[in-house]
Amino acid sequence: MRPDDESLLVDMLVAAREAHALCGELTLEEFLLDRLLQLALQKLVENIGEAASRLSPQARAKLPELPWKDMVGMRNRLVHDYMHVNLSKVWHVVEEDLQPLITAIEPLVPPDQPAG
Repeated sequence: MRPDDESLLVDMLVAAREAHALCGELTLEEFLLDRLLQLALQKLVENIGEAASRLSPQARAKLPELPWKDMVGMRNRLVHDYMHVNLSKVWHVVEEDLQPLITAIEPLVPPDQPAG
């Protein structure tokens, strides 16, 4: 069964909030020294890209400002080229790109959904 767009948006929102929260006040240098955090953030960013890849074209069209192709591309790089992950890029995505994603998705998620 294919998940519906609303569920996928909730998944994206939860993963983005979780990744953002995990970083807290950490610096890039601290992130680069914490293998467990690296793996956790990679997985959350991967999950965002996976959910993005499954969204219908209609759902994506409601949020044209989001870089859908980049999200799916990042997921593909994390999954298929896992031996060469650019950790600085993962950090940049979490620090710079997730808040705009959260802000864009929040209005589309019903308030009674568990959005992290």
